[in-house]
Amino acid sequence: MRLANTEGGLQLFEHLQRPATINSLEVHGAKNTRKAFLDPIFRPLVEDSRNAGTTLGNVLEGLREATEKLQRFGGPSYL
Repeated sequence: MRLANTEGGLQLFEHLQRPATINSLEVHGAKNTRKAFLDPIFRPLVEDSRNAGTTLGNVLEGLREATEKLQRFGGPSYL
């Protein structure tokens, strides 16, 4: 990730390097979607092995990848 050489860019970079984990996820608006369909997409994001030593940048990247997978099935573009 390339950030502008500004104080704001430096602060963002520092935040992305901080430790972070996902403890739980909620999917809203998926009333008729089976848990068995969503589990393979989201379970890896909350597993202990995935969260060991992760940073905020890693967490955001994992969420982006999961969102892209859902959008392939015609999900809303604002996810």
